[in-house]
This record gives sequence, structure tokens and C-alpha cells, in this order.
Amino acid sequence: MPKLLEAHRLVKERVLIYADKIGEYPKKVLIKDVRSRWGSCSSRTRTININWRITLAPLEIVDYLIVHELSHLKHPNHSREFWSFVAAILPDYKRRKKWLRKNQVRLMNGSVKIDAAAD
Repeated sequence: MPKLLEAHRLVKERVLIYADKIGEYPKKVLIKDVRSRWGSCSSRTRTININWRITLAPLEIVDYLIVHELSHLKHPNHSREFWSFVAAILPDYKRRKKWLRKNQVRLMNGSVKIDAAAD
């Protein structure tokens, strides 16, 4: 349970930072223990779900996921407009996305914290 509590604290803190930058605020932020995805967003209920294991990644990767999900509050799809919106907040989002894809198995395993976000 401590991992979930730590994850909840970190995610809430980062959501507040980026919600202010984006101008979109979720009604709920839920930390989940799932093995199938990193996050999801319901633009209808304005609820963001985040997999706690993302907090094992470097902070810049956590930020990428949070910006990605918050951006769905404005663009509830993966359209060109969505990705342009993400890029306006995180110009290097493609590098972060690539890092997450490359390291997802290790993170989903949940047994090791990965400290560096080098390419």
C-alpha cells in the first residue's frame, strides 16, 4: 500500500502543475493497479486514471503521461490537434513517448525504479 500512497501524492502534485499550464482540470484523479495501460481519461466525467507503476519512471515520463491524459480533457482523441496540443506543453513528447514504449515491460513488472530517461 505505501507504493500506492506515494504514487497518489506524486501524481496529484504533477496534475496540479500541468492542469494550471493547460487550463483543464479533472474532477477526479484515480490511481489504479492495472497491467494493461498507463492511463485513461473520461472527458465526459473529467476523470483521469493513472497506473501507479508510472511513478517508477523518471519524473519527465510521469509528466508526459499526465500531460497526455490532461490533454484528453480538451481533445478526447488522438487527432493531429491532440498531438499539437501535447507538443505545445512538452515539445520533446516524442522522446518521452519512445522511452515509455521502450521501458514499459520493466515498469509494468513494478519491481524496479528506473532513474534515468536517456534515449
